[in-house]
Amino acid sequence: MTHIVLTRAEPDAKRQLALLSARGHVTTALPLIAIESVAIAPDVEADLEDSSVIIFTSANAVTHGLSYVVNTCRTASTEVFAVGKKTRETLREQGIEAQSPEREDSEGLLELLGPRMNLWSQSSIQIALIKGEGGRDLLSSELIALGFGVTEVNCYRRIWPPITRSNMLHALDSEQPRYIH
Repeated sequence: MTHIVLTRAEPDAKRQLALLSARGHVTTALPLIAIESVAIAPDVEADLEDSSVIIFTSANAVTHGLSYVVNTCRTASTEVFAVGKKTRETLREQGIEAQSPEREDSEGLLELLGPRMNLWSQSSIQIALIKGEGGRDLLSSELIALGFGVTEVNCYRRIWPPITRSNMLHALDSEQPRYIH
């Protein structure tokens, strides 16, 4: 039997702990990261009204940023994209259909967007990028370099949660082989 210590943020860790426990593993949650919402500036919120392409970079972006663009996402003329399958499914749970690439990262999304960008450049498309603070800037920098107007919406941040010494020792004290993820 393997002891698995999950260091992910609480909501993700709970889901994974349940799956791993059901498969017979000993599991411990030791979240070394937490996610908290960030209020966006009023001028950023105003810029979102002009967006006809909405890109979500993560499921956390959906959770913390959808409320700012939900009406725009439900407009027939708006195109919605998700960086990966989990993000797309999180949007679907909220009644919003999105497209996502097979390769679930910024590079994959840029590849998916490639054929559309020629059409977009002819109609001065405004793009809203819903993301977390400190995330990769590849999407934003590439879209801006191609001449698109991009509104970055930093709607959440990653923080260090408090960890007690006893929680740390409990997570690491195991006689079984241990895997920390």
